[in-house]
Amino acid sequence: MNNEQLPLAMSESFWANSQFSIARYTGRIRVGKYDYVICNKDGKDIFECSIEAEKAGRDGFLHFCKANPDCWTLKQAKERLKQWQQKPND
Repeated sequence: MNNEQLPLAMSESFWANSQFSIARYTGRIRVGKYDYVICNKDGKDIFECSIEAEKAGRDGFLHFCKANPDCWTLKQAKERLKQWQQKPND
């Protein structure tokens, strides 16, 4: 048997009501000699998910800017964004 650590999966309903709940603030916790990390169903930890969300937000903002080159002020951009968000998804 090798020394690799196998991942352990536990549902949020289990860890959220235990000593592991502190991990929601830091993304990880060490209990004894083991590290526990919060991950999504694809195995990405909360830091990777945060980076992806930031990139998606930045890409969405750039897409919005390219689609609305006539918005010169923050007020115009906010109004256009409000209209854009109220559109039904096609």
